[in-house]
Order: sequence, then structure tokens, then C-alpha cells
Amino acid sequence: MPSGEVKGVFQRLHQLKAEVSLLQQKLGAAHAEKESCFSKKRELSSKARELISQLKECRKKRDAVNAAIQDEKRQRNSLHSDVKQDATQLQGLNEQKAGVAKGIPPNASPARLKAMMERIETTIETEVLAFEKEKQLMKKIKQLKAQYKDAEELSGVSSEIREKSRGLQEKRREANSIHRQIQGQAKESQLLHEQVITLSKAIDAAEAEEEAALHAFVVKKQAFQEIGKKLREKLLELRELGQVADKAAEERKHERDSQEIAFLKSREATVEEKIKKRQKLTVDDILLYQQLAEKEEKR
Repeated sequence: MPSGEVKGVFQRLHQLKAEVSLLQQKLGAAHAEKESCFSKKRELSSKARELISQLKECRKKRDAVNAAIQDEKRQRNSLHSDVKQDATQLQGLNEQKAGVAKGIPPNASPARLKAMMERIETTIETEVLAFEKEKQLMKKIKQLKAQYKDAEELSGVSSEIREKSRGLQEKRREANSIHRQIQGQAKESQLLHEQVITLSKAIDAAEAEEEAALHAFVVKKQAFQEIGKKLREKLLELRELGQVADKAAEERKHERDSQEIAFLKSREATVEEKIKKRQKLTVDDILLYQQLAEKEEKR
């Protein structure tokens, strides 16, 4: 290979080494950027999954609270219906009590009326009475018996009214207690619903950021691959040019060795002439044969 071409090969080889070194630096930087984008994408993906998990749990709690509210509303409505029915029955009982009480003297209890009847009966049985007097007493007993019957009915109605009133008040208290529970749970449900909305927005934002990070990763990966492709091309060219350079160097070495052998052989003829003429040999003359043998052996 002409010396001019050899020089060009080595110049290109030096240039390629510089280009490969620069591409290797760029490849390392591109790899770091690619991995940074991938790490960010992975972090955002993990964040989105965590938020989705929180959202599911929050919805589960909200739905459970809402189900409890619906159940308690049914209980409250049932109690309201019972209260309304009991109030109607209580009104009827009070009207019945008022009607019965009209035929009974004030403060006339069944026991008191019974005692009055027994005294009159004792009088009739033990005393001698005029016919008209006895007739009046019998009429009085009949009147007291009617009042006694009404008094017993009044006592039963009054007892029923008291029992119904207690039950009505208890149902009202229970309905009010359930209503307060519903109000508290409604507030809890609202807070959970607001958390659901907040988490949903956070998930949308995280997924948007994740999508952007994925896009950035794809772009960085493409850049990394392009640099890698260029580097492989340069390394291939460097290897091929290195082989050419090695061959050229070998040829140059062979040429130098041939020149040195030719020079040593020309000196060998001079030394042999000295030997023929029995002239004294120098150290260089003696070493000449050793140098020539070594060169011949290396070829």
C-alpha cells in the first residue's frame, strides 16, 4: 500500500477512535436519561395504583355507609308508620274514654261504686223498708251497676291509653335516635364522596403524568437506540480499518526487515572477503551473523 494511503488510513483510524469515544459518552448519557424517564414512569405507575387502591377502599366505605343509611331509613319510616297508627288508635281510645266518662260521677272508681252497691244491698237485706223506698234503692243499685260497668271499661281504656302512650313515646324516641344516626352517617358519606372525587382527580393527574413520562421514555429510548446504531457502525468501521492498518503495519515491518536483511547481506559479503584475506574481524563483523540469523528467523 502506498505510503500516502497508509497515512490516510491511520489518520482516519485516529478520527474514528475520537468519534467512538464521543458516541460512547453520548450513549452513556442517553442511557441515563432513558432510565431516569423509565424510573419516573414506574414511580407514577406505582402512585396511580396506590391511589386506585385508596379510591376502591373509599368507595367501599361510602357504599357501606349508604347501605346502612338506607336500612336505617327503612327502620325510621317503619317507626313513623307505627307512630302514626298508634296516634290514631290513641285518639280513638281518648274519644272512647271521654264517651264512657260522661256516665260516671267524678272520682267514681269501680271499687268505690262496688262498695256503694254492697251497702245498699245490705240495707235492703237487713232492714224493713217501705215498698217505695225499696223500689228507689233497687233503682239506685241498677244505676250503680251501670256506672260500675262503665267505670271498669273506663279503667281498662285508661290502662290501654297509658300503655299505648308509653309505646308511642318509645317509638318516637327510637325514630329520633335513628334520624340523628342517619344525619351523622350522611355527613360521613358526604366526606367519603368528596374523598372519592379528590382521589379520582389525583388518579387522572397521575395517569396523565405517567403517560407523559412514558412518551418521554420512548423518545429517549429511540435516541439511545439511534446512538447505539451509529456506535455499532463506527465500531465496525474501526475494526475493519484496524485490520487494514494492522496489515499495512505488517507490510511496512516486512519491508523494513527486508531492507535490513539486504543491508546485512551486503555487509556479509564484505566480512567474507575479510575472512578470505585473513584480515582481523571487528566485533560488529562477528555480531553481523547473529543479527542476520535473528532477522531470518523472524521472517
